[in-house]
Amino acid sequence: MAEVILVVAVNKKGEKSEPFKMYQTKAGALKGQFVMKVEDAGVNDNGTTQTKVGNFSLGLIGTNGAEYMDSKLSGFRRKSNDDVFIVAEKFSETMSTVKELAESEEF
Repeated sequence: MAEVILVVAVNKKGEKSEPFKMYQTKAGALKGQFVMKVEDAGVNDNGTTQTKVGNFSLGLIGTNGAEYMDSKLSGFRRKSNDDVFIVAEKFSETMSTVKELAESEEF
């Protein structure tokens, strides 16, 4: 069964995109950065142009509206020959634990 994860694209400066949803179909932890191919996925039943992002060897796939993906990936795409790729990593949000917040002041 696929797990829903959040992924961010990373540019050469180390800046990260807004997170976007992907499906991870293979079990295992994603470590560090990895490459995903970006390609046209045609038009869905609602007439919306779609973009597919994925890396099949890692079991990652996601298809979203082209306009939505363009807003997330603008400035993060890289071209090799005729193919478009992104360098990405799993989104990690740094957040305090319940134990850490137990001692903090409420307001």
